[in-house]
Amino acid sequence: MQEPIETPLVENRFHLVADLCHRYQASEISIYRWEKAGLIPEGFYIGARRAWSPDMVREADANLIGKRRRPHSHRDYLGRDQ
Repeated sequence: MQEPIETPLVENRFHLVADLCHRYQASEISIYRWEKAGLIPEGFYIGARRAWSPDMVREADANLIGKRRRPHSHRDYLGRDQ
């Protein structure tokens, strides 16, 4: 039986792209692609920086953490894992 995956703590602050990259072990372009594909909530701008609220990060966690693999092809974005 597989061990449950523990969701990392979400700090009570706005999270920038670099924070999400570190959290999900992904590149900046992956974060933007996941956002465009609807896998994570659409961030907002604080000045010139893209940001996500703690609730948005929790929603992204629910969508990404615990998946067998990160989406990396157009088939994964469309939900066709073949």
